[in-house]
Formats: sequence, structure tokens, C-alpha cells
Amino acid sequence: MGATLAACLLLSLAATPAVAHAETAPRPPGKILYVAPGGDDAGSGTKGRPLRTLEGARDAIRKLKARHGLPRGGVTVYLREGTYQRSASFTLDQRDSGTAKAPVVYRSYPGETARLTGGRQLDHDSFTPVTDEAVLRRIVDEPARGKVLRADLAALGITDYGQLSRHGYWKANDVSAVPPMELYVAGQGMTLARWPNDGTVQMNKIIDAGPTVKDADLQKRGGTFSYGYDRPRHWTQAEDVWLDGIFGYSWEWSYNKISAIDPEAKTITLRYGEMSGLMKSWYPDFHFAQNLLEELDAPGEYYIDRAKGVLYLMPNAAFRAKQGDVTVTMLKEPMIRTAGASHVSFQELALEYGRSLPAVILGGSHVTIERSDIQNFADGGVYINAAGRYVYDGIPDKSKGRDHAVVSSTIRHVGGVGVVLNGGDGKTLEPGRNRVENSHIHDFAYYHRAYNPGVMFDGVGNTARGNEIHDAPHPGIIVHGNDHLIEYNDIHDICQDFQDLGAIYMNAGMTPHERGTVIRRNYFHHIGEGRGGVEGIYPDNLTMGLTIDENLFYRMGNDAIKSGSGDHIKARNNVFVDTHVPYDNYELWMGDQPGNTVDKNYLPAWRKLFEENGGFAGTPYAAKYPELLTFFDENHYFPAKNFFENNLVWNPELARASSVNQHGARDVKNLLNYAGNWVADRNPGFTDWQAGDFSLTADAEVFRRIPGFKAVPFAEIGTHGKVGLPGGPDRIELTALHLPGDELTVPLGKTVSVRAEPVPWNATDQAVTYASSDPAVATVSADGTVTALMPGTTTVSVASKAHPEITDTAAVTVSEGDGVMHATDFESGGNGWPVDPNRAIVADAAGNHWYRIVKGANALLDRPFTDYALSYRLRTPAQVPEGAVLIMYDRQGGAGGGYVRYRHAAAGPTWTLYDAQWRTLRQAVLPAERGLRPDTVYDVRMAVRGASVSVSVGGETVLEGENPAHNPSGKVGFYAEGFTHLDFDDVTFSLPRAS
Repeated sequence: MGATLAACLLLSLAATPAVAHAETAPRPPGKILYVAPGGDDAGSGTKGRPLRTLEGARDAIRKLKARHGLPRGGVTVYLREGTYQRSASFTLDQRDSGTAKAPVVYRSYPGETARLTGGRQLDHDSFTPVTDEAVLRRIVDEPARGKVLRADLAALGITDYGQLSRHGYWKANDVSAVPPMELYVAGQGMTLARWPNDGTVQMNKIIDAGPTVKDADLQKRGGTFSYGYDRPRHWTQAEDVWLDGIFGYSWEWSYNKISAIDPEAKTITLRYGEMSGLMKSWYPDFHFAQNLLEELDAPGEYYIDRAKGVLYLMPNAAFRAKQGDVTVTMLKEPMIRTAGASHVSFQELALEYGRSLPAVILGGSHVTIERSDIQNFADGGVYINAAGRYVYDGIPDKSKGRDHAVVSSTIRHVGGVGVVLNGGDGKTLEPGRNRVENSHIHDFAYYHRAYNPGVMFDGVGNTARGNEIHDAPHPGIIVHGNDHLIEYNDIHDICQDFQDLGAIYMNAGMTPHERGTVIRRNYFHHIGEGRGGVEGIYPDNLTMGLTIDENLFYRMGNDAIKSGSGDHIKARNNVFVDTHVPYDNYELWMGDQPGNTVDKNYLPAWRKLFEENGGFAGTPYAAKYPELLTFFDENHYFPAKNFFENNLVWNPELARASSVNQHGARDVKNLLNYAGNWVADRNPGFTDWQAGDFSLTADAEVFRRIPGFKAVPFAEIGTHGKVGLPGGPDRIELTALHLPGDELTVPLGKTVSVRAEPVPWNATDQAVTYASSDPAVATVSADGTVTALMPGTTTVSVASKAHPEITDTAAVTVSEGDGVMHATDFESGGNGWPVDPNRAIVADAAGNHWYRIVKGANALLDRPFTDYALSYRLRTPAQVPEGAVLIMYDRQGGAGGGYVRYRHAAAGPTWTLYDAQWRTLRQAVLPAERGLRPDTVYDVRMAVRGASVSVSVGGETVLEGENPAHNPSGKVGFYAEGFTHLDFDDVTFSLPRAS
């Protein structure tokens, strides 16, 4: 794929000697000016008397133009090796323009790297151990107290720390401020102290939903919810605590301040309202708390006491080894801002560290950023024809700047959109021709975590071509406007935190004249695996007029293409390999029943739009999209002008959804137009798909099966050649791995992350393997999560896959604790139990929540157990049919495991113990009166010690037996059959001696 590794981004900010060939660099045409960190803006700008700042060079060019005009070949400003501190925007306007034949270029001197930074470096020696007992007592984790360091920022003359502020979905941004100061070590962003360190927790009950977006007091007060965890009792001295998460619909991400905590009632009241109010939706809510001195306990966590001007840090491995610089961000405005400038290029520069953006390009034409590295800006990346951060209804700035570009550059760790491509004329449909090409955009939207994609389109006729886009919480690309081109991009590992979105997302049902975008020859892969509601290409909510041709989809966990009841969507000549649903003609908004969605929500907006534009008659829209002239003659209740043609579908390893038809689509209302599709049952001719090569052989069977089928140009997709700074390394070698401690104590049943830190953090080969010397005591998962299974001691080790000699170990002691290994009351979510339509959390009349497993479904807790006592409350439905079955799974995994089955019979119920092959090991037939009765709650307990299994109901033993071939450890769960459903509550795993 030619993808350039993220590791190429990061070099030390410190100046280093220029390479030997720098003095012999070829001379560019036109005038040359030199800038150097040790220069003087009163100098002549020659190599011997360089200028000091970009402004000095800009002003010299202005004087040159005023006196003589631009010389043939333009002006090249060479920035010599070193760091250029920015405390304000470098601004250019019309006066600073070049021409097509005489451009103005700002670039690093060949063979050197100029770094523009909005950060302030701190010496490692500025950090000292914390000795203030009042501070140390606030830190919850006692072993962490002796490791935390402090730096007195105020004493160093640093007093502007910024403020944490409200931001999130929609009007949450109305009261947002510029992001606050952030901390970096060796170019890696540190973590504002949070709890929990990994994962999230959930709301319990909604006490007060608070205001919604429709209410005048949205920004004046928030709702209140109860919680089932205990941690906030430690936060009574914290004054500026924020929650990050979902408190309503899955797309309504929120960063909301805590107004009050009542540790006795276990309630939290928020400072601001949520857009839909606090609510439980079809996707689970979740959140974590941030900005807590109390939670400084993980390597790389930090906290700033703004009142005292003190920075606290739990040092990570790089800091402890004094590798790389320690930097705090200071610059509060875009590093580069052009307004009306044309024919200006920024080349081979490193733009690093800022609270705002690296570059804003407004108006003008032909402003480019080429072969550069951009990283560590909190508000976002490069914004073309957008003055500020994107808002959810589109980009308000309609600057018509054109032919701007980001080319062969890396954009990493920016807090919002990677690149905004706005521009073009919405009236004439003249294209903007702004583009991002051959660039690597990744790890974006860490601050504005929802609806901030790698590339944001608006306006008309802009292009994303040949990029690699990956690792983000929400979409890779969002599209507004008309006639954009998205081609040859490699898009993967997107929508990692949120749901009900896609790798490419559109929501233009209210503006059906926005159409004409082409998505072709892209590679979508490893998206939505194990995560519901994450699609590939998703034209949502009646979005119309889209072409999807010659794309490759691989390992798509949900829908590769999901059409949200729109029309005029053509999907042709695509390849779907191991996709759950290749094409979903989603029917939710379809139908002409009274009160239907089209009549209620869309027709009024459509009529207004067409009235305001004279039905688009005589406009460029009518010429380009003639179907608009008959828009109201079309059947929008049952859209029938969508095409699924000449597509290849093959599932060698992952099963397709049962709802997919013979053409490869889910089409409940049978409205798609089909032709020439092949659902293959064998390799259709890929060269080496298992090795990741999806090119087709010359004699591939698909060419015979689908006449005229075009091979997706797989080798041409993604980045090619050197991306980013020319002098950046192609590889960064791993030198060490560090587990978070040499000795760890984990209470029985609990989990703790021991994820290893690679040194350096951006090493090329970071894949590792974990192992436990005694998995009966504690297991360790592939992501470094240790699960304590029984009291004892084990050694956890980590090793590099590429360099097995690089290892680290930690001794793990499992303590008995309270004897409880895992407990769930379902008041705050599933807590590891799967939740979906077949396994749902339901409330009874008293508001108590139960875990319901419907007929034919099973549920296993996603963690292993060794010896355990499982206790739970079981509630039967209104009827208990003859032959109804409850099964308890015992230590499932691999070929082993066992089962305990209850089978209802009027003559007398049976309890049976089976081995992994369903051979009967023990059976007990009970009197009829001891059978499960309808609509009754029972206390059930199953105790497992090695091979011994015993079951009791209501305190009376119903089954005892031995399973000699049991698994030493495995998953435990339930299965219901014959019952309409079974309800479970207070499911607890404890030491088998506990009663």
C-alpha cells in the first residue's frame, strides 16, 4: 500500500547539525532569502546575514515587490535548521501573493529541518518529587504518591494555562473556549489525569434529565444522575472535574463539567444541559472523569493546579529515561493564517504544538503545504476556507478560495478535523479544486471527539486522493456539498469510540440538491469489528445522489455500505470480502403510513428549499442533476432508483448476515435494482488475499462471472513515496518495553491494565505478546489486561514480536480482597455481559433492572473463571412450558468446558451435569413441586471447585457431581430455551467458600 509510518513524524525539537550536502543544495530560480534562529531581521537576508523570523522575510518580500515586483521564478525563503518559537500567527494576505510563474515559497533549507513550534520546553530538572503532604493525601493510589513529580510553572514565568471548557455535540460548542495547555513528552501527548484509567463507566438512574437544546437554560444548568461506582467519594476537594462521554444518543458526545457530587446519595449533577437531556438510548451511555489530582496514578498522567501554577506529572518511561523534550503548549491562535494570498507554498516544515490550529487558509488560490509534518495541535489541523473549528450544520465560512492543497504531508495527533476542504461556488457549481493528496492523517479528533473527521468536505468540487486515514473516535470523512471526489484512499480503524456513524458519513436528506459526490477506488478495512453501528460508507437520513464505484471493503463488522432510505445511489463494481452486510438498503425511514418520516420531517424542508430556488429550473443544478426537476414526482416513501450492480461478494472467513439476499444486499422491501452481481463461494481470483494482496490475477474467475468487471487498482491505493519531511526516518527501532511496575497486587476478581510502554513510544514495530506464568492465578489478555482468578502469585511478561529479546516482567499477587470476583446488578449497564436485542436490560415496575435473555439466546461473561461460586436471582416468565430449558455454562473455552441443565417437566424437573461432549455425568430428577414456577423469583447458586460442581436453588441442593475433564478456566454464562425469556439479577462470582 505504500503507507508511510507514523513514526516518520517525530524528531527531537532540538537543533541538530545540517547534513553534509546542505551547502551544495541546488539553487532555486528567482530570489533567495535566508532565515535562521540566530539571525537578525535588520539583516540583508543573505546566507551570511540571515533574517530571524518569518515576519522579517515576509516584510522583505513586500518591500521587494513594492520596489521591483517579483523576480522571474519568484522568491524562496530558506529556513535554516532549528526551532522557531511562535507566540502569534504568521499572517499573509494579498500583498504577500506570488504568481503562477513567480511563486513565494517558505521552506526548510535542503537537508535541514526548520521547526515552527507553539510550545514551551521544560527542563527535566524542573520536575522534583512532591513533598506537600496535603497534595499527596489527595492522591487515591498510595503507591503512586511517591512517584508523582511537580514543576513550578509560575516560577518559570509560565502563567497562561488556559481553561477547560464545555464542548461536544452541536450547541455544546456555543460556550467553548480555546483548548487549554497540554503536556507532551518526546512528542507524545500525556493524559489529563482521569478515572478510570482505561474504559468507562455508566450512569445509573436519571434523577433529573435537565434541559434540552430546545430550552433557554441549556447553558445554565445540567441534569442529575445516580451512579453505581464508589470513586467520587475521593473527589470532594476537586473543584474543576469534567466528564467525557455519551449521556444521550450515541452521536451526542459531550464534555461536561460536574457541578455537584453527593457521595452519600451517589448522584452527580452536571453544569450544562445535554442536547437531548440525560437519557438512556439504544446504544449504552458511557463516561469517564478527567482533571483530577486525586487520580494521578498511571504513567503519563498530569494535572495542572491553575491557582498555584504547578504542573504535576506521573512520569512515563520516556521521561524517566530523559528521552526527548518536555513541552507545554502555549500558542492560542493558528500558527499560519493566510487571507486572500495566492501562489504561496510552505514546504518541508515541521509545525508542532499549539492550542489552536497549524494553518488556516482563506480565500485566494494555490496556497499549498507540501512534504511537511504537522502534529500536536488541540483544535484541529489544516483548515481551507474555514476560519475556525467545524460546527455540526456545516462550515459557515463560504470563502471561495480555490486550488489550495495539502500534499505528501503527515498530520498526526490533532484534536479536531485533520483537513477541512471547503470552497467552490454553491450557486454556479464551479468547483473549488481544493485537495489533500498523498498524505497520512491519523490519530485525530482527540479533543473534539465527535463529528471531527480526518477530512471534512463542504462547498463544491474538492478532492481527497491517495491518503491513508486511520485511528480516530468518529468518522474518517464527512461530506457536505456537491461533486466532491474521494478516491484511492486507504481508510481503516475508524469510529473506534462511538456508534451510528461511518468511515465516510453524509447527512444531506434535508438538502437533496447536495449530491454528485463520487467515492471510488478506495480501500476500507478493519472497521466496526466487534462494534455495532459502525458502517463503511453511510449516506444517512435520505441522503441522495451518490456514486460508489470500484471500492474494496474488507473485514467490515457491520454494513460496508448503508443507505439511509435515500435515492439515486449507485454502487457498482465494488469488492466485498468478509463483510457482515455488503449493502444495506436501510428501510427505517421508508413507508407512507400516516405520520411517516418523509411527510413529517422532510417534505416541509424540501418544499421550502425548492420554493426558495424556483424549483432549480434554469440553474446549473437542473443542468447537472436533471432529476431535481421531477423531484416531487418521485416516490420518496419507497425509493426505487438505487442500483447495486456488478459487485463481487466473498466471505472466506466471516459469515454474512442471514438477512443478506442472493445478490449480496440486505433489501427488506426489495427496492434495489440489481444486475451482474456475484456472491462467490470460492476465491474469485485474488493474488494473495490472506497476505493482504487483493489484486486480481489475469485469469481471475470474476472476469468471467461478471462481464466487464474492472479490477480495483489495489496497488495504486494509499500513499506512495516519501510522505512528510524528506529527512524523516523510515523506521524507528524499539529499544525497550516497560510494564507499569515490578510488583502489582490485584484483588481477586478485579482487572488491571499492565499495557507495556514501548521506548521510544513511536517505535515502528510495537506488536507485543503477553503471558502469565500461572494462568490459573491470573490471566493476561492480548491488550495487557490482567484478570485475577484465584489467590496466589504469578509472573506477567511482555515480549516484542519483532524483537523477542526485548522483554519485561512483573510479579502479580492476587489477594483475596472481599472474595467477590465479579458482580453485576444491571443498574449501570451490562458490566461485561453482552447487551443487544436478544440480551437486554429491562426495568420492572419498581424500577429495578434485570438482564433478560430471550428464547434461543445465550450470554457468556467476557472473562475467565477458575474456581468460583456463581449466585444470582432468577425470575421466570408468566408461563413455564413443558420441556423449557435453562443451561449454565461452566468454564467454556477451546474444546473443554461443561454444562448444567435444568429441564422442566410436569412429572418432575431434571438437573443434569454434562461434560464438553454433552455426556451425562450426573442427573437428579426432583419432585414436581420443586420445579420452577411461573412469575417467581429464585436464588440460584452454582459452586465450582476443580472438578466438583454443586447447584442449589433457594438454599436447597439440587445437583452435585464431578466433571473430570473440566477446563482449568473459562467463560461462564447462561442459555434459555422454551421459555419466552428468563431474567437475571445480582449476578455475582465469588470464592467458592463464600456462601
